[in-house]
Amino acid sequence: MTKLDVKNSKKLIYLCSLAYFVSYLTRINFAAVIAAIISDGYIDKTAAGAVTTVGFITYGVGQLISGKLGDRFDPKRLMTLGFAATALMNLAIPFARGAVLMCLVWGVNGLAQSLMWPPMLKIMKTAMSEDDFNKGCVRTNLGSTIATIVIYVLSPAVISVWSWKGVFCITAVCGAVMAVTWFSVLTKIEKSADIKYTLVKSKQVKTKRSLAMPVGLLIFTLAAIFFQGVLRDGVTTWLPTYICESFGLS
Repeated sequence: MTKLDVKNSKKLIYLCSLAYFVSYLTRINFAAVIAAIISDGYIDKTAAGAVTTVGFITYGVGQLISGKLGDRFDPKRLMTLGFAATALMNLAIPFARGAVLMCLVWGVNGLAQSLMWPPMLKIMKTAMSEDDFNKGCVRTNLGSTIATIVIYVLSPAVISVWSWKGVFCITAVCGAVMAVTWFSVLTKIEKSADIKYTLVKSKQVKTKRSLAMPVGLLIFTLAAIFFQGVLRDGVTTWLPTYICESFGLS
């Protein structure tokens, strides 16, 4: 197996950036329209907070599971499954009236979303040179930034001419299209260099690994990441509701 040339590496980076863009659209859209959902009387604030919390928890736990699955199964198929599942959950959420049903649907969406980033890293690491991989990780993350801007601009526009349900319908279509695009385009890229992924069997030889980082420093780092995530996601989720209630803006 050879690594991708520069041209195909760029194609893969663009594809991964687009994939990450769509994954963000189908994950943070609930937070973008949460004020509209509450004002429509579908759920109250407490229930809305529970829905987003369940989604965050299943997404975080799913990342750990997804990393292991990516070692045992074809990462391309895992990501395709993730996009298909998140498209279905985005399509289902407007019909899931009530806190329990919404928590269930958005919890499954969190699991579907977790099937994307770890397998994507494995694909890039396997297919690209070290230099292209490092560049790819940075550029792929731009997809999340652009998606955040797009969803917060798109949502008010869609709500004004349709409703908050329209936002989920649009993102569901994006997820379904991305599932097909991801599988078909990546298959062509893989064939250009005969890319084969190393899949770990269930029975494997365990090797001793030395600690690359002191335990104390690792715990401190993980705690910092955890609280940064709590603050960031909390602000992102509730800012539209806060602005709406404090300043009377639509």
